[in-house]
Amino acid sequence: MAIKLITAQPGSYKTAMMMELANKMSSEGRPIYLCNVRGLKPEIPFPYQVLDHFKDWVDTPETSVIFIDEVQEFTRDVPTNCKTEDLPTWMTLLEKHRHEGKDIFIVTQHPMFIHTHVRRLTSEHIHLVRNGNVPFAAKRSWGFVESDPDDFQKATFKNGCTTTIYRPNKEVFNWYESTVLDTHKFKVPPKLIKGVAMVAGIIGFAVWIGYPVATKYLHMSDKEVTAKVHDEPVLPSDPSNMTLAERAKYDAAMAGLTPEQYADLMHPETRNAELQAKNDVRMETIAIKYNPNRPYEVDTSQIQYEVTAKPVFSGCMKMKGKYVAYTQQGTILHDVSQSDCRKLMEDGDRPFNYFQVQNNRPAQVNNAMPQVQMQPNYSSYQANNYVQPNLQRSSVNGANSQSSFSF
Repeated sequence: MAIKLITAQPGSYKTAMMMELANKMSSEGRPIYLCNVRGLKPEIPFPYQVLDHFKDWVDTPETSVIFIDEVQEFTRDVPTNCKTEDLPTWMTLLEKHRHEGKDIFIVTQHPMFIHTHVRRLTSEHIHLVRNGNVPFAAKRSWGFVESDPDDFQKATFKNGCTTTIYRPNKEVFNWYESTVLDTHKFKVPPKLIKGVAMVAGIIGFAVWIGYPVATKYLHMSDKEVTAKVHDEPVLPSDPSNMTLAERAKYDAAMAGLTPEQYADLMHPETRNAELQAKNDVRMETIAIKYNPNRPYEVDTSQIQYEVTAKPVFSGCMKMKGKYVAYTQQGTILHDVSQSDCRKLMEDGDRPFNYFQVQNNRPAQVNNAMPQVQMQPNYSSYQANNYVQPNLQRSSVNGANSQSSFSF
């Protein structure tokens, strides 16, 4: 049981919505009262009664549903700054309409047209927006009276607004005098025509620019397939009567290869020799330019070497006030931290070398005595003097030999 407000600009189906709601609630067995609806016709399918003034709602029975069209005509005579005790009795009794189970629907063009006392008692606000004489309207709903319902920024879910589409039943326009069918025939909005034309122009320009490119890439595969079909050799019906060249071409086609690829597979040494001739990387064929005065300017970009050593941390030295680490070959290790060098130089904490090759073979000891040839040195036993031959002793054979005497 509540007071509900329906607002819309003229010709936006606000009265049509009111009559549809009256027909729906009449089917629920509730008494319907219509007030200030112009030109009611006998085609109305539900029972109803007419009120001459908004103030007559107080005389309706319980559970009644009262519809007041153009409600501003009944509230504009009441001053806006009127005190509550000076308000008409029928307006103050709206505060207790729930006690009798009544629903009141008031219809106007703008919420600010009605009295502030009525607005404060309203619990639901429906605003219809119809643009370009289209056969439907946007239905915006709030749980309170929105003072500016035409503001698009306020018609958001964040601001408590729910938006749907309202399409009136065409039979409703036969129940009362409506100018909608006479003066609001549907016309395509000029802005819509311009928008559609602009979108069509953009699409046409995009197609005109992109069609050649798309055709090129989309039909490229078809051309490749066609070229492949034309390039495929015609296989003879009897392979036994082919020459060696024809046989090789036939075998290549059966394997899905070109004749060149098939020849490389059958004779890889020929292909390897060609590659070796183009890029000979043998050590005896490599020639480099080396200048001993510029040892760092050796061009080794075309040379491949077998690695025989790897850089290993060897120690640190102090250079220009900073520690510098070096490898076993004396090359500098640029990424060794100062703290690691300080640990070695100042604390004597040398890291273990996991890459040093250990010599586990025992040393061979030769226990054989050297052979020295001892040759006698007779010269050391000979006298240093010389004896004349006539002074040498002569040997005598037998006693008293007279061979040396003469008479």
